[in-house]
Amino acid sequence: MALQKITAPGTLEMTGFVVTDLAGAARATGVVRCAKKVLQDGAKTMARSQTYAWAVLGEQISGASAGISVDPAARRDGISAFVEAVLPRVQAGELSIDAAKGIGVAELSTLAVADVRSPVRNETRDSGTLAEELLAAGAFAAAASALGDLDGRTLVIEGATSALPALLAAAAVHGVRVVAIATTTGTVVDATGFDLPAASAAWAEHSDAMVGALGSELPAAAVFDTEADILMCGSKLGIVGHEVATSMAQRLVVPIAPSPVTAKGLAVAGRRDITVLADFVTTSGALFADHPAATATPQVLVAAAISSIGSTVSDLGDHAEGPYLGACYRAEEFLATWQDTMPFGRPLA
Repeated sequence: MALQKITAPGTLEMTGFVVTDLAGAARATGVVRCAKKVLQDGAKTMARSQTYAWAVLGEQISGASAGISVDPAARRDGISAFVEAVLPRVQAGELSIDAAKGIGVAELSTLAVADVRSPVRNETRDSGTLAEELLAAGAFAAAASALGDLDGRTLVIEGATSALPALLAAAAVHGVRVVAIATTTGTVVDATGFDLPAASAAWAEHSDAMVGALGSELPAAAVFDTEADILMCGSKLGIVGHEVATSMAQRLVVPIAPSPVTAKGLAVAGRRDITVLADFVTTSGALFADHPAATATPQVLVAAAISSIGSTVSDLGDHAEGPYLGACYRAEEFLATWQDTMPFGRPLA
């Protein structure tokens, strides 16, 4: 891994970094997070997840992940200093990063203008951006490949983000009942299934505080106790550890963000016959809009993501060591074709 350290000029107390996973890659893609303290260890795991996602797709592109550690009172100046420091790499086409936890899309607008990726990924769709629609389409394609017809299945969503409306729209298309939604503020449960347009409207108006608008608010961890066929999760790295896996009430885990499952969580889930799909497969939908053919429409890209992710999960469904490790082996087989040294460690929190 390569590490770019960033400090702010003058008296501003800000430290930033960019982790690039693979040597010899012409490009790296990932996200940047902002908080009072952003740890490099978590960033390395997120970068590895992105590397494996590209590898499963057969692309010689590295994962990356960045962090901005700055006091909230100085975050605006801290983000500006970070943007200035990484702008040359973005302009050169070697780095592309998206806003993640703690930072808004508008705050990276300078980098977005310089980004070499196709602007189609940010095109507005009925339920968000095309990138968000692709994430949702891929996640549900993965679930359908693992379970079969999703009509009438139940789902809980842990870690609602700006992609929530797209996830709810995809649930409606598949006839899935969403019975619990968890944000950073708590969980709301409706055993009969939420009115999905109303839930999307609540997110649009209240964001993370939407749970109070939809019903009685429970602790965030209550989402794991809600009986359902499917858990879509991703509020933070390692949210599904061995303790959660020991008692969780769902049978299929479909990550919607990088590395929400720990190594111990994966092992415990396996012993309980809970299927855990690989995050770097289920979250890869947006990558289909990274550098598409000029003639590819959003509809074509969504169809391509559904087909590719669905077939990958289907191919690995009967793997002797489970779909997660099966996906790791597939990624590593491709990495070995162009990396002299294999990256150490898999994208588990």
